[in-house]
Amino acid sequence: MRSKLYLFKKKLLVSLLINKTRKRFHVHPFNANRKIEGEYVSLIRLLEKYPEKFFTYFRMSKETFDYILSLVKNNLVAKLTSFRNDIICAKEKLVITLRFLATGASFVDLAYRFRMGVSTVKKVIDTTLEAINANCLEIAIPSSLSKDDWKQISLEFFERWNFPNCLGAVDGKHVLTFAPKKSGSFYFNYKKTFSYNLMAVVDAKYRFLMVDIGAYGSNADSTVFSCSPFGNAWLNNPTELNIPEDSPLPGTTTKLPYVIIGDEGFALKSTIWRPFPGRNLSHRERIFNYRLSRARRVVENAFGIMAHTWRILLKRLEVGKESGHRIILSCCILHNFLRQKNHRNMFEQENPIQDSEDSILTSTLASGYDVRGKFANWCLEEGSVSFQYDMI
Repeated sequence: MRSKLYLFKKKLLVSLLINKTRKRFHVHPFNANRKIEGEYVSLIRLLEKYPEKFFTYFRMSKETFDYILSLVKNNLVAKLTSFRNDIICAKEKLVITLRFLATGASFVDLAYRFRMGVSTVKKVIDTTLEAINANCLEIAIPSSLSKDDWKQISLEFFERWNFPNCLGAVDGKHVLTFAPKKSGSFYFNYKKTFSYNLMAVVDAKYRFLMVDIGAYGSNADSTVFSCSPFGNAWLNNPTELNIPEDSPLPGTTTKLPYVIIGDEGFALKSTIWRPFPGRNLSHRERIFNYRLSRARRVVENAFGIMAHTWRILLKRLEVGKESGHRIILSCCILHNFLRQKNHRNMFEQENPIQDSEDSILTSTLASGYDVRGKFANWCLEEGSVSFQYDMI
């Protein structure tokens, strides 16, 4: 017993001597000249003189950058203290965060570039992501839309993709990560990787209408959608979403509900359409599948545009679960900012579509098969387009 106590005291003494001789810095000498040699001072201010270089570096124009800064600035302003007066300004915090999202660079890499401590960089990014999500979410992805907003989206789907009565395309994206702590195999997906599920509904112009982040990667897309707040309301109580009443297809008096469209991973409903399954399809079914696929691909395109703009999404996230969710949501918000113009609410309209007697119709009770069949017939008749026959 005495010998064990002696060894313990000896080890304690040695550790105290080592710690006493080790030099510690409030600010490491390498970072002391941050305001002179750091990337924020040496490069960013130079980029502001060249708009095309600024856009390449930040993935956005100077005007968009300044607009986002105006929204988050109040949450990022730090107070001067007698203990430390070399605070990091709000603009520099936003610069570091955008560069982190745009490149997927590690905290260590950014620390060397901007002459900061690694823990400081991590704290700056976490704080800025929280500010973006708190102040920009409702502007970029409104929580509720009016009937006029939904009708404008439907009109855009018809004008751009020849698909009427469509309010969005739905799909899920696996954002890779390392296995979260104490999560077992919940996040282990069918691709044999760990991931968070990003479920989204996208409009005709690649803008996110709804995002649900953080579901287990092992869950099926249809399950994630039905359990999300938007999906639950869409399936069970669409009046909460201000969905317009059924409307006739162009050139007909056929009354069909407004729908969202998805791939084979979603169950067929009267308000959720998927392709006809199988290989030996009829001419009508192949035409419908092509028309649906042509409109549905906007959601996959939106994921691709976002991931190649904010390349952090192309690599495994090396952060905790909560930080990972913040990163994904911020990327969705910034994506929508880059898809809209004039920094207005993305659904704000100068001339909203007005209701008319022809567009306010009672909801039909047709099953998903009947509704999809009626639309397939329309694709061959009134809604036929010349190029559809060349594509099948």
